[in-house]
Formats: sequence, C-alpha cells, structure tokens
Amino acid sequence: MTDRSRPTGEPGAPAPYRIRPTQAADLARLPDVERSAGERFRASDLAWVAGEPPALVESHARHLGWHWVAADADDVPVAFLFARPCGGMVHIGEISVALPHQGRGLGRALIAAVCAEARRQGFAKVTLTTYRDIAWNGPYYASLGFREMAPEEQPPFLREQLAEEARHGHDPARRAAMVLALA
Repeated sequence: MTDRSRPTGEPGAPAPYRIRPTQAADLARLPDVERSAGERFRASDLAWVAGEPPALVESHARHLGWHWVAADADDVPVAFLFARPCGGMVHIGEISVALPHQGRGLGRALIAAVCAEARRQGFAKVTLTTYRDIAWNGPYYASLGFREMAPEEQPPFLREQLAEEARHGHDPARRAAMVLALA
C-alpha cells in the first residue's frame, strides 16, 4: 500500500480535474484564482491577507516552465502552483486553490507535480514558506511530509524570503520555512 500523504508519485488529480503545465492563455485567469483562495483567510485572524492584491500576470509569466494549474472539466484553471530552482533546491513560491475547489486534493496533486519535475531534474529537496499555525498551511504541509527547518539550517534564499514576507506585514514569529526531501 502506498502512503498517499506524501506527494512523491507522478502528478495526478481527482476527476474531473487534471494537472498540467500552465500555458500563456491561462495567465489572465490566475489572479481570480488567487483572490478566491485568499477568501479562506477572512474567517481567521489573518483576514487582511484576503485583501492583498494578487500577483500580476507578468509575475506568473516569469515562472512558466515551473508553473502548473489544476484545470476543471472545461480546462479552466481553478488552482495553481509556481516554483523556481533556488540554492540547489526547488522553492514553491505559491499554491492557490479557488475556494469552491478546496478540499478536493488539488493542492496535493500540484505539489506532486512539482516534486516529480524536481526529481526528474535531479533536485533532492523542495521548500516553501508558510504560516506554521494555520491548519491549511503548516499542519497541512507537515501531513505531506514537509518538516520545519530550524533557522540555522535555512539556506540564505529562505532567510531572505522570510525577511521579505516580514517587510510585507507577515508576522515572522508565525512564519516557517519547510522542506521536503525527495526520496
């Protein structure tokens, strides 16, 4: 029996969705996905996050090649993940799943896609930064096999990422850098 909690298999998604590389034609839809995903924060003590502007389409375009979407039965993106190679690892910059599509395994499937590509290209680790105390953040990623990195083991790019997040209002005491070793 395989361990379905770890995103180490080939990418896939529950029906009727499919995971695929992001195409230029998808880019204009991604800010709406991000805005919808942010709505989940409205019921938390981080409601201000829901009001943050989404990433610009140009920002998404810079990540093509390390950018995936979960598309619905009509091939419309309802979730996305982008990443980048950094410091000998692959760093997930963002995962967003539109609110009506959350809880269906799309985040897990997108993480499996980035892990498969990282492994294919010879990377041994995938990283991300997140809120350690929000159920759909730190605890969720831990359930997928990510572990929190102690400050002294964080590479410079992760320390800079956390510092940049703090400059944008994210409480550094609540933020965590996490890593997943690819077996």
